[in-house]
Amino acid sequence: MCVSGAVFEPERFKVFSRLWNRMLDRVGIDHFHAANFYGRYGYCKGIPKDKHDFACRRIPQLINEHTSCVLTVSFRQQEFDTVAPLEWKKRFGSTHGVATQMVVGAFGHWANEHEYSGPVAYVIESGDDDEYGVEKAFKAIRTTPVLNSHSRYQSHSFVEKGTTRGIEVADCFAWHWNKFYAESYFQRMRPIRADLKSMVVAHPNKYRVYNFDNAKLRRFLKRVWYQDLPPDDARRLAADL
Repeated sequence: MCVSGAVFEPERFKVFSRLWNRMLDRVGIDHFHAANFYGRYGYCKGIPKDKHDFACRRIPQLINEHTSCVLTVSFRQQEFDTVAPLEWKKRFGSTHGVATQMVVGAFGHWANEHEYSGPVAYVIESGDDDEYGVEKAFKAIRTTPVLNSHSRYQSHSFVEKGTTRGIEVADCFAWHWNKFYAESYFQRMRPIRADLKSMVVAHPNKYRVYNFDNAKLRRFLKRVWYQDLPPDDARRLAADL
């Protein structure tokens, strides 16, 4: 499981969207989906090589220049199924919903470090098989005071693919990280891709990736998500971890 979120300031997002649209126009597509684009299949199958190479160079440049940060959470489904007790899953929902909460929580820490206290509007791509789980996660964030405050939550909305460019950045980075983890980190099949390297190596402070193995996942569940529960319930659930 890998979920990413891109953070933009409103004015920077306007500039980014204009330049991103210009890039898509030059390539000859009306929206960006990483799996199609990098795999060169589906609606991206006919992109000429020179235009594809141009976009591969341009995408990291635009993300580096215009995002405030890109946050990513990654963990293995099997480890989550093993670690999280049943009552935890009932309360907080699906794996995708949990990963979403983790990304939102990571943003809260980033905002604390940068002394940002303003409101945040969260935008999520619609159409996912687990959209209900993500909606449930945001309901918990909205209605739980400590999570609401930490996340600077103002609103959340689901939008269709191709209607806003920020979610295409999140999709892009999640695709890159999944490829890196599977092919370069876990199996050592290939070196890190040049376009990913131009983001995370060249701009390490802009990109934050949280890989939760079994032990880290246990600590996360204990430390963060029980703090709004009555003490007896918190102790009882934490004892299951």
